[in-house]
Amino acid sequence: MLTEYKGEIFNIEKRGKKADIWRYTPVDGFRKTDIGRGGIICYEKTVNLKDTKGCFTVAFRAFSDGLAFFVSDVRGNDVVVLTGNATYAKEHGFHEVERPLWISQIASESFDEFEMIMHNVENGEDTVTKMDWTQMKIAWSRYEEDVNY
Repeated sequence: MLTEYKGEIFNIEKRGKKADIWRYTPVDGFRKTDIGRGGIICYEKTVNLKDTKGCFTVAFRAFSDGLAFFVSDVRGNDVVVLTGNATYAKEHGFHEVERPLWISQIASESFDEFEMIMHNVENGEDTVTKMDWTQMKIAWSRYEEDVNY
């Protein structure tokens, strides 16, 4: 899960009225953990839960040819996308990674638009933000790269 704390995005683990928040890039005032979560160095801090802006998850979609694809990664100006549409995948050179999931790395200009779906864990509501490629790269960096979500 993710949270916002003082205008920045962090991973969060609730602990009663407190929460451990962390990310994988240095943060002033946070302690560096040598072991880290999952064996990776991270920077973490325990804060009052009420000082965070709730818990949420984020997912990204890309649209092309009237179809929606889930975004798995952004690599430079390419987007790695997933689909369950085997017919489309076979026709367009996707590789099956796990039945029935197909993956491909595609140039960003092949997509018509992108979406970020923010799911509020507390109330179950989704907020969908439509984006162009420039906005997508900024959002991906903020929500995926900094917190390794």
